[in-house]
Amino acid sequence: MPGLSLLKSILARKAPAQAETILSALRRTAQTGNETSVVGASLQVHPAFRSRIAEGTPDTVTPDINDTLRALFSGQPIADFHTHPGVTPFSVRPSQADLEGFSTVKPDKYWYNDSRFKPGENLPELRLMIATPNSGYPFPRPIIYPDVRTASMYFGTGDPSVTLSPRAYESARYELQRGLSKGRLGDYMSNPSIRAAVEEGVDMADMVGNMSPLAMMRHYDVNRGLAKSEINLGDVPLSDKSGLVDTDLFEFFTPKMLELLKGKKLAAGGFVIDKVNPYAA
Repeated sequence: MPGLSLLKSILARKAPAQAETILSALRRTAQTGNETSVVGASLQVHPAFRSRIAEGTPDTVTPDINDTLRALFSGQPIADFHTHPGVTPFSVRPSQADLEGFSTVKPDKYWYNDSRFKPGENLPELRLMIATPNSGYPFPRPIIYPDVRTASMYFGTGDPSVTLSPRAYESARYELQRGLSKGRLGDYMSNPSIRAAVEEGVDMADMVGNMSPLAMMRHYDVNRGLAKSEINLGDVPLSDKSGLVDTDLFEFFTPKMLELLKGKKLAAGGFVIDKVNPYAA
């Protein structure tokens, strides 16, 4: 199934109220090369309060505060979508800045001290989505890469302070790269495409580091049952001649990465969602 169809399927199931706006945001990123963001209630929204598209730079975007607040008090799961421009391998992995948006803040500032929201309790479900269009940005017209598809990622969780903890993800990166060096991620050199990519200069430790956030999302889904994840990579080539793409490499390593992570006690996170709490200090 083409990448855009996979994203549309996610939106139809997980964020129907924001689907049209999110697809418009993806098109804007394809046209401008800037990150865009859409935040809002997932399931139903009054036409007068449709979420707007926030546009940033090629590297960052700030969600709209008014849309964020309306989503918080909607009583519905929160759809939090943003784009990562640029056709690069594993482009829909959450960045460190993305993860830090959910890091611990002062409990006494949590959501205006509203009595309905206590740290770790009564949190609305977060439905995080990241997508990358299959286009590059030499102006005046973007180049479409026909062999690369739109990449998308969905991560639904009721406790993002745990499942999106920067400390836990940094621990996972360390453990997975260490596991690679110790031979605990399998004999990857026995795979002809991977061996050819390594011979062309692809650093597999870097690749595992780049995959580690996506592996953690699968870990919280498959091993821990704390989230639901869907990861659709863009089939981005990793080298010129090997034929290896990011989708194949992720599928090759995922079983071993999940096995390794399951046996590790990773660093714990905090309990307050900063990104969904724009007034936290």
